[in-house]
Amino acid sequence: MKLLFLGDSIVDAGRLTEECRDGLGFGFVAELARMLGNRYSLINKGHNGFTVGDVGRSLRRDCLGENPELVTILVGVNNIPMYYYENPEVLPGTFRQEYEEILRRLRQKNPDVQLMLMESFVFREPAEYQTWRPLLQQESQVVRELADQYQAVFVPLQEILDEGAAKYGICEMTTDGIHLTERGNRMAAEQWYQFFQKTE
Repeated sequence: MKLLFLGDSIVDAGRLTEECRDGLGFGFVAELARMLGNRYSLINKGHNGFTVGDVGRSLRRDCLGENPELVTILVGVNNIPMYYYENPEVLPGTFRQEYEEILRRLRQKNPDVQLMLMESFVFREPAEYQTWRPLLQQESQVVRELADQYQAVFVPLQEILDEGAAKYGICEMTTDGIHLTERGNRMAAEQWYQFFQKTE
């Protein structure tokens, strides 16, 4: 079974660096590869800095030729500064439109493709990100609704990562308030796997 991952730097996690020999990066996708073993073929097509619109514009190159049986998407946090500092009124309408177009094209290519939509997140520190969380909650609601509409699996992350930060400390979970440490990536992978098991 071919599993393909799309999204931003949380997905990318250094997949194109010289140190990465398998193209999976050093994040939760690599953790999943270790968890799943050779039962599945994992493909990482995350890109640093991508917004949901960027994923849509790169969909043909990154995904549609791969013919995956399951596509996972994690994207949204890079849309927040664009909304917050430039035009907050476009959320959630534009975000919904761009995200739904991705799902529509995926299902048009393969009506049977399974979809897993992961929730974007930020931690409570640095304090600047406190102002982002309400907008992320709006994005999460959009993704939940689209998951229902397209019979996809929604994978919540914000709450479980907040619980990890409360238990282990924020520095044990994130390097900068957005990107994950080894522990954070492991928790995200375990959360994905928990919901993936329900699709098998």
